[in-house]
Order: sequence, then structure tokens, then C-alpha cells
Amino acid sequence: MFARAAEIAARVETVHRPYVAWIGATPVAYGWSAAGRTRFGLPPVSFSVPPGDRYLMDFAALPAWRGRGIYPGLLQAILEAEATDAARFWVLHHRGNVASARGIEKAGFKLAAEIWFLDEGGLGLVDAGSEERAREGGGLLGLPVVEK
Repeated sequence: MFARAAEIAARVETVHRPYVAWIGATPVAYGWSAAGRTRFGLPPVSFSVPPGDRYLMDFAALPAWRGRGIYPGLLQAILEAEATDAARFWVLHHRGNVASARGIEKAGFKLAAEIWFLDEGGLGLVDAGSEERAREGGGLLGLPVVEK
């Protein structure tokens, strides 16, 4: 669940920024703001985050602190901290992770598309209400926008 030291060092070298949520003196959650080359998923999908965009990724909260609104608060803190460098932010979650989806929505994000496994192999995006945002997401991730 938590990133290893070598992975953290590699991320920082590629201009990804770590963020930590604290309650008093206790670190309770973390997440990353990625710029430049990054990836998601297994098998990994590699892509480049263009200047002016950020990909928010790899969030985790300590189990004792989950369900307390820390995730949406951390997302909002990152948006505020990165606002001078970025105008558009992207965040993904696993389809079955309802808690993550709720936290993302509470932070003010709107669903652009869903990622689906394609019958012919690979991944594709399915429009989730805004064809334009789905196309932008497909362009970012290098994935086709397909019909469900």
C-alpha cells in the first residue's frame, strides 16, 4: 500500500510532488501530484502530463483515519498548493472503490470518463457525460474513447 523509498526518490526526481495530511503531529494520509512522465494501472499505462496539468495519484490513508474526510481535504489542499502551476487536475480511482469515488466527488471533481478493458485487448475510455472531457482524458492517457 505505501510507496518504497526508492520509488519515492524516483518520483521526486521526475518533478512529482508528495503531500502529507497531518492531524497534529501524526501523518495520517499522503498523495502525489505528478507532472511530466508517469503511469497508472497494471499492466502500467505510461503517459505524459502536459505543462499546466497535474495527475493526482497514489493516495493512501492510515486505516484508523479513514472515513473522516481526510482524502477530500488533502485533494483540496493539493489543488490550492498547485494552483499557480496548474489549471487542470486529473485523478483516477478503481471502479469498485466507492470510498475513493466519494472523496474525489466531495473535493469537487467531476467524472470525465470510465476506463474499460476492450474486447480486442487494451484499454479505452467511455464517456461519462461530457464527450469533450472524455476526449481530453483520452488524449492525456493515450487511450481511445469508445462506445460502451
